[in-house]
Order: sequence, then C-alpha cells, then structure tokens
Amino acid sequence: MSKNDIIESGILERYILGTTSSEENVFVQQKCKEFPELNLELEAIEMALVNYAEISSPLKPANSNKIKEKVFAEINSKPNSSETKVIPLNTLYYRMGIAASALLLITSMVYNIITRDELKTTREELAKMQQSETEMNDAMLAQKNEMTAMNEKMAMLTDPSTKNITLNGMNSMADKKAMVHFNPSTKEVYFNARDMQLADATKQYQLWAIVDGKPVDMGMIDLTGKDIFQKMRTVANVQAFAVTIENKGGSPTPHLETMCLMGNV
Repeated sequence: MSKNDIIESGILERYILGTTSSEENVFVQQKCKEFPELNLELEAIEMALVNYAEISSPLKPANSNKIKEKVFAEINSKPNSSETKVIPLNTLYYRMGIAASALLLITSMVYNIITRDELKTTREELAKMQQSETEMNDAMLAQKNEMTAMNEKMAMLTDPSTKNITLNGMNSMADKKAMVHFNPSTKEVYFNARDMQLADATKQYQLWAIVDGKPVDMGMIDLTGKDIFQKMRTVANVQAFAVTIENKGGSPTPHLETMCLMGNV
C-alpha cells in the first residue's frame, strides 16, 4: 500500500480521532516508520482538528487556554475522589463544542470518502462509455470505408470503359484462371483472387503490368483477408498483365520462371 493510498483511505483521520482498531493502530505506526512523511500528515490532521474545534466553539479565544487547563485537569483527576466535581458551564460548552466539532469532522471525512468513491466510480463508468463510443465510432468508420470501397468496385464493374481481362494459368497453375478489371480512362486496376490459393506461407502472388515491353509492379495479392476483389496500383498504356510467385513481401523485378498467370489487354 503506497503512501498516497494510505492518505486517501482516511485511516489517518480515524487514527487521530481514536476510532481505529488495535490492528489498524499497529498498521499506521508501522507505515509511519516506513514513510516518515505520514508523521507530518498526522500532525497536520491533528492541528486541523484542534483549529476546527476552536473555530466552531462559542467561547472567546481569550478563555480558550483556561478552559483547556480545566478540562485536562478534570481528565487527569483521580477516579476515586469522593468530592463531587462541579463542572463550570463554560467548560461544559467547551466539551460540547469539541464533541460537536469532532462529529462534524468525522461526518465531513465520511462524506469526502463516499464522494471520492462515487467520483472514482463515475470516472470509471465515463471511461467505459468513452471507450464504447470510440469502438462504435471505429466500427462505423470501418463500415463507411467498406461501403465506399464497395461503391467504387460497383462503379468500376458497371463502367462501360472497364475491360475484363482473363489471365490464363501457366506452369504449376496451368489449370487455373484469374480476372483483372482494367479501366483505361481512370487507370484503375482490380484483381479478382477468387480461385487463388498458395500453400507455402513464405511465398506470395505479385501482379505485374507489361508496359512498353517492361514489367511494372502493380502490388502484392493478399489472400489472408476476406476481400478477394482487391484494388491494385493504377497504370496506363498496358499491353498485358501477369502474375508471379515471389517471396513474401514481393520483388522489385519479376522472376519469370515463377510466372503462373498471364493475359493480354
């Protein structure tokens, strides 16, 4: 238990007022040795209690010391005295003032503790609400982005300018086919990976555009996500598209021996 936890728990105030158990007394004393700053906190609490009592008392400050002497003298008197002690009215008022002040202070501390707990609970609930709101906003943004991407795909597919190019299988994928959707007007390219599979996790498909007889990197084909209709990089003046099998992450130049799909525009 840290020093701040001890101070905020309210046990020091109860220790000064004498309402702590014997176990709590030992605990406070041990912690005061461990954290010397707690002794200063105890002194401050004790001084605040005395000041509060004096301020709350109806007695004049000039009579305060005299009354304290009388009260302490009565407290220290022997219990077996046969004389009947007459407690001055002012002393009685002083005692009542101390008791009332202590009661007010205890009530104030209890109120502060309850209020602190309620504030902590409120903050936690507010944090949860803010977290839920953030998650909801993220989900709505993701749905918005998904709808935007879907609308772009629909616009691409329904555009009369879009060309649907079939890529025929080669080598290890001779029996496979794939589709590239290319719009020469917008230069947009989409790859349909519906029938694409790759057993080797260290490899990845890479799309190339043949421009003026040279291969241009169009990006990697992602088979890990749910979106098989993937938007690739834009390109113009394309003569053909091809797919190679490269190490995961891609290659700046294609390895022609791993070419597996190709189709002319």
